[in-house]
Amino acid sequence: MRLRACAPPHNLLTPPPQVILAHTTFQELLLELHESAVLVAGRHSALQVARAYGFKRAVSTQQLAAAYGAPAVPFSPVSRVHDEEPYSVRDLGVGTAALPICAVLVMTDPDDWFRDLQLISDTVISRGRPGEHFDVCGGSDVQVGRGAGEKRSRAVCGRVAFQFTTPPPQSQTPRPPQVVFSQQDLLWANDHHSSRYGLGAFATALCAVYQAATGEPLRIDFHGKPTARPYRMAERLLQRQLDESPHMHENAGGYSGALRADVVALLHVVLP
Repeated sequence: MRLRACAPPHNLLTPPPQVILAHTTFQELLLELHESAVLVAGRHSALQVARAYGFKRAVSTQQLAAAYGAPAVPFSPVSRVHDEEPYSVRDLGVGTAALPICAVLVMTDPDDWFRDLQLISDTVISRGRPGEHFDVCGGSDVQVGRGAGEKRSRAVCGRVAFQFTTPPPQSQTPRPPQVVFSQQDLLWANDHHSSRYGLGAFATALCAVYQAATGEPLRIDFHGKPTARPYRMAERLLQRQLDESPHMHENAGGYSGALRADVVALLHVVLP
């Protein structure tokens, strides 16, 4: 879609391998996550793009909301998500001990902040197991387990009270999934007369909600500009294209050699 938009007016279509978007560097996570369940947030074709990158067990926040039903996201409309692939969040046990979510990939601005704030927080707080029972209290001390015959316990303000359906062994307590954002722009410009909030604003809201609920800061790994990742990827891509060019081998010290030197010099100026 982005390539077609960039093609006019000269109908020059850039090959996909030569295009680097904010989330293209997510491919670098495949070595660690290609067999793991990951939660994808973003509009339009974000899930399809993540799967095309190689994340075999990627599910979207829309799918998670549809699987858990309206009580999971009480203030967001939950519609049935049609997926032509034989992929079911419930059938595969995504978000449970059978297949915990190991990473949250926020690829583009979500189309429903409430839904994604809730489900991403659930995923991190539950250590990748939002499909199982867990509790979190944020505002004040609360009493839990008040039923007849039940023991009373006090939940610490702003801390998470884990009550997994299948408690993991003490030595195998899972770590929280990593949260990765494609970029961190707080504001961006469109046709409106004033700048609009961008993905960085959603990240700010997520961090604030998470810290208010748990008392702990949320660690986010940002990709895209202005980090060095996309520039490093561009450097590798340009180097590969130069190495594959037949002119490079014909005249390494002539024009092509000078071009290589110019490109390397430019990248060293751009890169930190």
